[in-house]
Amino acid sequence: MAVKPWIGAIKEPDNHPPVNKDAPDSGYAIDYVYGYRCQDSRQNVYFNPEGNIVYITACLGVILDKASNTQKFFGGGNVENKSKQVASDANHHNNDVMCMKINTNGNREWAVSGQVGKSPSIFVWNTLTGEKRQRMNLLKGSRAVAACAISTDLKYIACADKHNDHNVFVFEVDSGSMVYTEKGGPDEIFDMAFNMAEGQYDLWSAGMKHMTYWNIAEMKKKKCVFGENPRTSFAACTADDQGNCYAGGSNSLIYVWCKNSLKTTIGVHNRGFVGLLSGTLVSSTQEAKTEESASLTQLQELARTSSSVACSQEPSMSQLTLPPSLLASEPDPSSNSTLPLCLQRPTCSLTTTEKFGVLTWTPTPSTLLVTTTR
Repeated sequence: MAVKPWIGAIKEPDNHPPVNKDAPDSGYAIDYVYGYRCQDSRQNVYFNPEGNIVYITACLGVILDKASNTQKFFGGGNVENKSKQVASDANHHNNDVMCMKINTNGNREWAVSGQVGKSPSIFVWNTLTGEKRQRMNLLKGSRAVAACAISTDLKYIACADKHNDHNVFVFEVDSGSMVYTEKGGPDEIFDMAFNMAEGQYDLWSAGMKHMTYWNIAEMKKKKCVFGENPRTSFAACTADDQGNCYAGGSNSLIYVWCKNSLKTTIGVHNRGFVGLLSGTLVSSTQEAKTEESASLTQLQELARTSSSVACSQEPSMSQLTLPPSLLASEPDPSSNSTLPLCLQRPTCSLTTTEKFGVLTWTPTPSTLLVTTTR
């Protein structure tokens, strides 16, 4: 009674309907979800083929129709009345989703996402309908899916866990079978990227004080060699269809890799952690005032110097020179755009946000998107 004082104050009525433990006749469905997970995850918001926004929050994948302000979902609906540690994850995530990627150099129709859990699940799902295509699980003790990547042709997905060994896994999408696993090492992995060329499955992982190149065809890994360049941590990475991988360092430099060799570094910012977005080359820092001197001329020079970093095929200068129409315009400081940087669509346009001037350029065959803080 001292611990549960309400027991003495509550009495069962003499007459009441019999207890019915059956589920009610009416059901429920998610109407709208507010929020977006970004504080401890990255590379997690994209456009689908219809131009709608795809992102993650809680244990859901969300597809937002901007025109009608309506949403579709991967996951949600009726679930078992059990702890999320033991509830079924056969059809969708049952715990917080930590990472997501879509096949940005393919048709953008498929996403891969991974969650928290003792044996965390990974799903491949449709970015138009939210329907599940494939489910895979990491080994027990993995703790969470820290990063993931999806190949252009959807043949493979790769992911890294949060085990002490930071294991890397590669799965075949059609069969759902694991084709390769290897210890990543003692340092945490923050992001992963596949070569975006059709039929090429080179993989890079970026993280704390390291970069690693994974040759999926030979099932081998190689530590990336920094040479005389400073070793740093990388928050995110992306690749192009020329065999290059771009990684943003904590020292404000963009490192350009060919397999496990460092080709060059690109400096755009004076300080701040550089972040990169999948499928496009993006640089940004948190220090808005630091980059006020970064002009469109500097961005043009960055594009020109990038002509020397092709790995398997040297692109022509015409592919790497920014259109004069873009260079002639300056960002409008009065712009009220509030879209995150990763929501700027890959078209020839110049847009601004509160702190950033965003220059977007789409050459052939790949996309280069350069962002500089203002």
